[in-house]
Amino acid sequence: MNYLAETSIESVERALRSESAKLERRSAVRWSLPMSSGARHPLIVQLDGEWLWFAAGHELATSPSMFGNLWAAVRKNAGLPAEIKLALTTGRTLELRADLLLTEELDVESRVCALVKTFQTVGRTGSGAFSRIVGDEVTSRSGEALLTSCPTTETAHTSQNDLRPAPAPAGERATELENLCEESGWRCVRRSSGRLTVALEVTLALQATVTSVGGGVRVVAELADLSSFSSLSRTAAAALALEITNLTPFVRASADSDS
Repeated sequence: MNYLAETSIESVERALRSESAKLERRSAVRWSLPMSSGARHPLIVQLDGEWLWFAAGHELATSPSMFGNLWAAVRKNAGLPAEIKLALTTGRTLELRADLLLTEELDVESRVCALVKTFQTVGRTGSGAFSRIVGDEVTSRSGEALLTSCPTTETAHTSQNDLRPAPAPAGERATELENLCEESGWRCVRRSSGRLTVALEVTLALQATVTSVGGGVRVVAELADLSSFSSLSRTAAAALALEITNLTPFVRASADSDS
């Protein structure tokens, strides 16, 4: 085990046991998360190499409401705090997930405590809150499926309106974003509006918009306009997008319900 892993484990343990987090350990990876109502909810915290995974889930039964739940999940992702996301696991459960990349520069304790508070905020209405986040069947007739990269340092809540193009970065910040794209191997183009876009290296001609959000960077790519699709087709698209969300750190599938 390297030095970073050892120090990260110690920092994670201190954060989870801190007075701020107030978690109770149930097993090696399972903790009990206190809610403002006094109820407690299970939270899984697992270290995997340089990644720390957080998950709070509920069973997604195969029922008529399941199909609405999948589409509702991608819509809910648009309004969840930037650090967390709803994802569909291989075990057919919807989980509230958070991905944390452990680096030498990261203040592990403060970030872990912040993530715990975010989970508490999302599930603040009671012990069944995580199961009710997705809700009952949704009969939306339109929506655009998006994959959105989540900022790694932003702690503020986002809203559904955040999926719409953010104000164009200005001055030094725009130049900084351009430099970051170049360093990442992305050829960045500044449009006449001031927005920064990158062409994705995929079969379809897709562009992503790069914006500055809080202390992080958000990359948004529109994959499909599903407004004319049937409910079943939207459900299939939602399932695929949520499975990708489960497999890809810092990425979440979202839908703009206003489209």
